[in-house]
Amino acid sequence: MTTHVNTPEKAHKLFELIEYYEVCNRAEGKSPKTISWYSANLKSFRNYVKSRHLPDSLDTIDTKLLREYVLYLMKRTRYENHPYTPAKTELLSSATIHGHVRTLRAFYNWLVVEGLTQNNPAKDLKPPKVTRKVVSTLSDEEIGAILNTFSISPSDARNQTLFMLYFSSCQIFLTTFIAPPPLVKPPIF
Repeated sequence: MTTHVNTPEKAHKLFELIEYYEVCNRAEGKSPKTISWYSANLKSFRNYVKSRHLPDSLDTIDTKLLREYVLYLMKRTRYENHPYTPAKTELLSSATIHGHVRTLRAFYNWLVVEGLTQNNPAKDLKPPKVTRKVVSTLSDEEIGAILNTFSISPSDARNQTLFMLYFSSCQIFLTTFIAPPPLVKPPIF
């Protein structure tokens, strides 16, 4: 690991800065999964820069290149070039791409704070909107069919009670946190 000196004439190598960022994240006590996630996303970006035959230097990276990287990610399939998992046909999720953008913004903000660069090309980089997944719930008929499977025996009464408690807590969670019902104003008399 090389020592990083803040000199304006020094062209910092991207791979050195990624390694240094990892060291700083460890020293700050970030979780190992967060650190590996940051490192994997930044190494993916570095591989993209290399695939474009650009120099491994911060000077070559601008907002346009970062946006082109986001477009590249939008066309990439899941597990592409993964060492263990075969590639899938579906594209990367918007949440995954959003994570890559957040990583780049955090990395460049850190570079500015550390005094390793004055230019932050990720400052105006907007992440793509994350598509929300719709959670399907059981219909009234499906709930009735489940309840009708229980008999009158004491053990089934216990199981039915457990099911109803579980189902109620799920419904409360879904309506409170996932899709709260619209607020209805009480009528004024």
